[in-house]
Amino acid sequence: MAEKGFEYIPMDVSQPRLNQLQPAMFGPDDPFEAAGVDPEEMSARELEEFYIELNRLDPESLSILDKIQADEIALARAVIQCGGGPLNEQVMMSEVRVEYEQAFLNENADSLAEFAGDS
Repeated sequence: MAEKGFEYIPMDVSQPRLNQLQPAMFGPDDPFEAAGVDPEEMSARELEEFYIELNRLDPESLSILDKIQADEIALARAVIQCGGGPLNEQVMMSEVRVEYEQAFLNENADSLAEFAGDS
């Protein structure tokens, strides 16, 4: 991964950057109060539209999101090129599982033979 320009890659590398894009509804202020509306007086459709607008990203946030997405794609490509990724993880886990299962069989051969003889 270092050859691809990544020194250290924590699993949640983008989460702190994504947290900065959280919509206003997760801010410290009451979004209804800030908008001067009473949710009790709003129809279901009005509430839905209110939340859609509240969650809409502004152009600056969209630009940040574009950069995060581009970084995530570059990271995923580098991981796969370096032998990582879900498929390679499954292959490695299968190989390791076989080794552990064989070690278990070797260490417990007598007990397993005795158990098989009881059937």
